[in-house]
Amino acid sequence: MAKSDLIDSKYCKDCYDKINLANKLSLQRCSSCHEYFDPSSSDDPYHCSKCVEKMRRCINCHKKFIPDSKIILCPVCYSNIVKTCQICKKDFVPKSRYHNLCPKCHNKIKNPKKSTPTRSMAEDKSAEEKTIELLIKALDDPNNQENAKKTLIEWGNSSIDQIIQNLGTKNKNKRDILIEILCEMKPIAVTKLIQVLNDEYYQEEYFIKTGCVKALGLIGDKRAVETLIVTLDDYDSFVRSSSAKALGLIGDNRAVEPLIDTLENDIDSIVRIASVNALGKFEDINTIKPIVEAMEEEYSSNLTIHCLKTLVDLDEETAVTYLCKNIDNSQKEIAYFSIELLSSLKGDEYVEKILNSCKTRELSKDEFLKLVNNLLNEDLDIRMEAVKLLGDSNNKRASKYLLKLIDDEDNEIRLEVLKSLGKLKNPETLDVLINTLKDRDTSVRWAAEEAIGNFDQEAIPKISESLKSEDDVLRYYLVAILGEIEDVDSETLLLRSLNDPDIDVKIKTIESLAKIGTERSINPLLNLLNDENSKIQRICSYSLVKICEENDLIRLESILENEYQGENKALEDIIKKVYSKIEKIQAAEKCNENESKIQINEPDTTFTTDKKTKQSSETTPPEDPLENMAEDIGDDPFAILDAIKKK
Repeated sequence: MAKSDLIDSKYCKDCYDKINLANKLSLQRCSSCHEYFDPSSSDDPYHCSKCVEKMRRCINCHKKFIPDSKIILCPVCYSNIVKTCQICKKDFVPKSRYHNLCPKCHNKIKNPKKSTPTRSMAEDKSAEEKTIELLIKALDDPNNQENAKKTLIEWGNSSIDQIIQNLGTKNKNKRDILIEILCEMKPIAVTKLIQVLNDEYYQEEYFIKTGCVKALGLIGDKRAVETLIVTLDDYDSFVRSSSAKALGLIGDNRAVEPLIDTLENDIDSIVRIASVNALGKFEDINTIKPIVEAMEEEYSSNLTIHCLKTLVDLDEETAVTYLCKNIDNSQKEIAYFSIELLSSLKGDEYVEKILNSCKTRELSKDEFLKLVNNLLNEDLDIRMEAVKLLGDSNNKRASKYLLKLIDDEDNEIRLEVLKSLGKLKNPETLDVLINTLKDRDTSVRWAAEEAIGNFDQEAIPKISESLKSEDDVLRYYLVAILGEIEDVDSETLLLRSLNDPDIDVKIKTIESLAKIGTERSINPLLNLLNDENSKIQRICSYSLVKICEENDLIRLESILENEYQGENKALEDIIKKVYSKIEKIQAAEKCNENESKIQINEPDTTFTTDKKTKQSSETTPPEDPLENMAEDIGDDPFAILDAIKKK
């Protein structure tokens, strides 16, 4: 059958003529509005220029799409993430996969009999209220701060309501001072703080709720446990993480099960980290299993590090087992942390033996063939175990068998395959790994990005070829990978990508240069300070501050004077920040020199988990930030390691 007959049998004469004309003129049909357009007039071969202007980038998967309204998620991510409330039928973003109610409906069901608002909004304030307001304002003055604190504590019942109201300030230092005052009002404050947390009026006052939770944790009164368990399910992640910390400080066993549930089900990694640290304070053996499961399932390096640290506090033998497993982890932060902590527990010789065994352990021919056969097994657990063992085998031949599972139906298998390919570092797999960066699943793209990053300089030639691709999502991930490879060629490719037509790729390139850039990157970044996009200007300034050293200041000042006649606010700010950075580095170096001189005559101390055998040095060590409720839990693994060594 002729092509014209086929078209004629499907379309009316008008449509047939239109299609025929489009074919003669080599026009394309827009996949969004379905109008015909000249491909040379549009940057996108599949969309007309009008649709290209309407396109936005999804904040989750980074792919471009045409929104129907003010939506920042593409249809695929929107359908996967957004849920419809079962009561009010409105769309909302849930805090975990188990939430089917929006926050307002959730609060109404959770707290059906809440008290009415207790705050007095009368226009004529009493003299006492005005005095308390002045005292709270005086907390901002260092000269009057102590006297104001003492007076507010003495006033007790009269001042507590206004103190709690002022917890809503955005000034963190002031919130901390107000929390200290509440802690001094122990008998009165506990009841009032619990009332505030149970009051429906304060359901969306997240600063106030977080401050109340922190104060209850520092006070340590067990009457607050039930209320804090309820706030573990709050819609705001800061309230949930603060509740977990507070329950850990109070140490009541009623909190163990709710904390385990939060660790297993909460969608926010900061909340899960707070739960892990809180569980470590109970010294309950039953918490070991959920902590281990969370560590094995999670791909967040910070959570894994906190889990390992908590296991040391709970059971040293179990901790050593999992530290040995993570000693060659593909995530460098976890591997380095495991080596250092294991060295503190068992000594350097033990660590060297483990590292050597990881390098020298080779699978026999029979073992290798058995694992290859297990890759085809229907049992998910058997396939997963085979993928892990082949990834740890250091046998590059395993990579061609692992590639067969790169499109496995199970997402966890795909992630583990990518992780194993990153360990094996077979250059022949780079093309497939780079192609996987186009995958629809965000977690798969992240895993592929990490796997390619493990190749270091070996990956640069393939990345260079792939940067010529028209796929802006692919280029976005490639420049992100280059930011993790400290190499001259890597920097050269990034400098070329500064001219990328896609704004997001351009921004990611500048961020990558902030990590590995040298003096070669300074002039190209200075040229972008005048870019019409304000975000590019801002990130360029940040990158220049990170890259520039003391010897670069003369060049920057010369450019400011000669090219801008001393009038360029952005460049002036950069020079000031570079000076500030250098001063901080010099101050830190002097501090380290002074500490090393002080510690020359101090006796050596060894790490031990037994609190009774810990020896205190002549100088008092700084307070452990993990024990201080007024500060947020840090995510820096090396800060945690330092804290452990100081115990």
